Amino acid sequence: MPDPGQNTVEVEARLRFDEASLARFLRQEGLGFDELLVRKFGYGQSNPTYFLEAAGQRYVLRKQPPGKVIRGAHAVDREFRVMKALGEAGYEVPQVHVLCEDPQVIGTPFYIMSFVQGQIADNGLLKLPQEQRRPVMSSIVQSLAKLHSYDPEKLGLVGGPKPFGKIGGFYKRQVSTLSRTSEAQVAQSQGQVPPMRRLPELLRLFEQNMPPDRSCVIHGDWKPDNLILSLTNPPNVLAVVDWELSTVGHPMSDLANLCLPYHLGDFGKVVDYHPLGGDSTDISEEEAGDPAHQRLNLAKAL
Repeated sequence: MPDPGQNTVEVEARLRFDEASLARFLRQEGLGFDELLVRKFGYGQSNPTYFLEAAGQRYVLRKQPPGKVIRGAHAVDREFRVMKALGEAGYEVPQVHVLCEDPQVIGTPFYIMSFVQGQIADNGLLKLPQEQRRPVMSSIVQSLAKLHSYDPEKLGLVGGPKPFGKIGGFYKRQVSTLSRTSEAQVAQSQGQVPPMRRLPELLRLFEQNMPPDRSCVIHGDWKPDNLILSLTNPPNVLAVVDWELSTVGHPMSDLANLCLPYHLGDFGKVVDYHPLGGDSTDISEEEAGDPAHQRLNLAKAL
C-alpha cells in the first residue's frame, strides 16, 4: 500500500466506529494497540478500509459498510479466508491476523491485515514511466498465472460446512445467474426497467462458445489498481488486495477482466479505465470532467 499519509483521509462521520472498543479487542488478540491512530484510505469503497497505527506498528482494517447488507455481499469473512489460505501457500497477499465476526465490537464484521508499503498504479498504467509499463504488466500476468496454479481443494476452500466455491460449471452458473437477475430486475421494477432486448441473443452466444471447463481460485476483480507494486525499478507485484469477489471459478474470467481496457474504447476513459499503456495525452482533464464529453464517449462506446 502506498504511503498512508498521502492516501488517507479523516474518517467521515457515517464510517466512524468505537476506536476504544477496537483497541480493547486488539489487545485481547495480542496485537498490542493502546492509543490508535485511525485514518481511512481513499480506496476500498465497497468494504471501507482503514489505516491503523500505534507504537510504530502499522495495520489495515477492512470492514463491512454500516447499515443493511445484501445477502452474500461485503463478505469480509470470505476475503479473510482466501487471503489466509493463499498467504500460507506462499502467494503475494498481505498477512492476515484476525477476523472478528462479532458486530458488537465496532458495529460490523472486520478483519486486520498487515500494512504493505508500496505503490498502487492506475488501471491504464499511465502514471508509471513509459519504460516501466511492460515489465509491470509482465509481473501482473505472472502473478495471475501463479494464482491460477493453486488447487482450491488443497487450499481447503472446497467442501466443509462453508465451502468457498464449487468445482466445475462456473460459466454455466454465471449465464444462469445473469439471466435470472435480469428477469428479476425487470419484474420488480414496476415498469421502470425495460427488458434488455438483445440479452437472449448474448446468452445464446455465451452458451455456444463455452471454454473447456476448469476450476481454480479466481480473484474476481483482477486489475492493476488492486495490486500493490514495489518501489523498485522496475516495480513488481508485492501483494494483491480486494478479494471481495473471489471464488472458485474459471481462470479465463480473471484474464478477461485484465483485458477489458482493450475492449472498452472511449468508454474506458469515462470510467477511468484507459487503454493499458496508452497515450495519456489523448484526453485532457477538462474533457474528462466534462459531462457532455463523457456522454459523447459513452454514446460512441455503446
